[in-house]
Amino acid sequence: MTTKKARDIKASSTRVQVPSKDLAELATVSRDIAEREQAERNELEKRCRHLGKLVEESAATIRVLRGQLKLESNERKRGERDIQAALKYAENIITTVPLSLLILNSDLRVTSASRSFYQTFKITPEKTLGQLIYELDNRQWDIPKLRELLEHILPEHTTIEGFEMTHYFPSIGQRVMLLSAQQVYRSHDEPPLILLIMEDATQRTSKAQLMQATLEYAEDIIAAVPVSLLILDADLRVISANRSFYQTFKVTPEETLGQLIYELGNRQWDIPRLRDLLEHILPEHTAIEGFEVTHDFPSIGRRAMILNARRNKEFNQINLVFMVIDDITELKKAHEALREVDRKRSEFIATVSHELRTPLQSIMGFTKLIVQDKVPDPMTQTRFLDTIDRESERLAGLIGDLLDVSRLEAGKFVLKRQRLSLRDTIRSVIYELFSIINEKAILIVDNIPEGLPEIEADENRIKEVMLNLVSNAIKFSSEGGKITVNAQATHNEILVQIIDQGIGIPAEALPNLFQKFYQINGSDTRIRGGLGLGLYITKQIVEAHGGQIWVESKLNQGSTFSFTLPLTVAPGEPMIIS
Repeated sequence: MTTKKARDIKASSTRVQVPSKDLAELATVSRDIAEREQAERNELEKRCRHLGKLVEESAATIRVLRGQLKLESNERKRGERDIQAALKYAENIITTVPLSLLILNSDLRVTSASRSFYQTFKITPEKTLGQLIYELDNRQWDIPKLRELLEHILPEHTTIEGFEMTHYFPSIGQRVMLLSAQQVYRSHDEPPLILLIMEDATQRTSKAQLMQATLEYAEDIIAAVPVSLLILDADLRVISANRSFYQTFKVTPEETLGQLIYELGNRQWDIPRLRDLLEHILPEHTAIEGFEVTHDFPSIGRRAMILNARRNKEFNQINLVFMVIDDITELKKAHEALREVDRKRSEFIATVSHELRTPLQSIMGFTKLIVQDKVPDPMTQTRFLDTIDRESERLAGLIGDLLDVSRLEAGKFVLKRQRLSLRDTIRSVIYELFSIINEKAILIVDNIPEGLPEIEADENRIKEVMLNLVSNAIKFSSEGGKITVNAQATHNEILVQIIDQGIGIPAEALPNLFQKFYQINGSDTRIRGGLGLGLYITKQIVEAHGGQIWVESKLNQGSTFSFTLPLTVAPGEPMIIS
């Protein structure tokens, strides 16, 4: 419209004269119109260029998108091929894995199984794949514990391991299985699969049960063995001890288990020889036997022990020390007693030989002189005959003692009880010993009451008792000494005492005085002779009558021998006994 208007104005200007002022204004308007048109053209061109740029960028974007789409399509196809290969690989692994393995879908139907599963449970793929697990092999797998795992436990957890299940399968028998189950998620919008791994632990469980039974059997043996046994760890701490150890050493399991061996019983076991064994000797050897240790335990006294120790390794390679402690205290005492018996036997043989030889030599010597008529006069011959008679009695006494001991040990010692007056018996013994009493000028004090009750006893054996005790009192008394014989009755027995003022007995000898073959060491006692059997036989006789005998003595102050005899035989006891 503006252009047309300008043309119209130009056409009319040829016909109409226009003033210059108006022309100037017209030129200004035309210029303004031209400038506005140019600006509009410039803006349009700018917009076209921008649009072209946008189109170009869009085209480029489209080209890029087309390339990406093509790439993604290729990647997708390659990814699908990789997935298929991975699935094939996984299936091969599942098939060849040496454990029984099942893959179940959300309905608990079998989608895959390993070759080991088929072989272990004697089933085919045709009867397995697609089947509900509980219906496998004629519902052999409808197992309550399996249902518990799959329907209750696994849904609450992602993974379950070591779930033990024992079941009897008709086709393969009893099986112990360890089940491991895991939920496997493929994507967020798909239900998970269940990976179920079954380890047949039947043999392992049987072996474990056998091992456990063997260990329990071994523990029972260890507990029952009559010697003490300790098991120590590598740090020498007690991990096990048997009943004998607790009983022998008077300790409790609470005080023992877990303790360092040297700290047991308030460090009673901190023994240098034991340290030497465990810390120096045993580390250089696998086993040590016959290692002797003697120690004073405050709680149980002195003990002699034989230690046998052995280093061993348990299944988990922990170093253990097995130590057997044989308490040989009583055995050593027995050996010492045997040695003492041997010593006494040797002494006895020597003493018997001497004691028998002496009277025999006297008898043989004086008899030979008489037979050869070498006696100078009748008085000398009478003295020789008295010596022969005395030595014959002594010899007969020695032989009698030996025979009595033999009868005692053979169980042939017979008592013939009868009613007798103990007062008369004692006085007859004193009368028999009158010659030696008179020879040493011994004063005998008779304190035996006239009204002393009668007793039931073997008269000859009671005489033997009194002869032994009174003759010993005379033997160990000085010339001119005094011996007192007391007797008194109680309500059921008679107490007899022989009291001398002789040399007395050492305190250390008193406990052994009535033992067989015992003789007090010392020249003063040895020179008086004897076999050491008299007091032993005396004690046996008194005790066979139901009485008791004891001695009280102080060195150089004399001795008092006392014994009791019951007044009557106990009801039901025979008068003649062995």
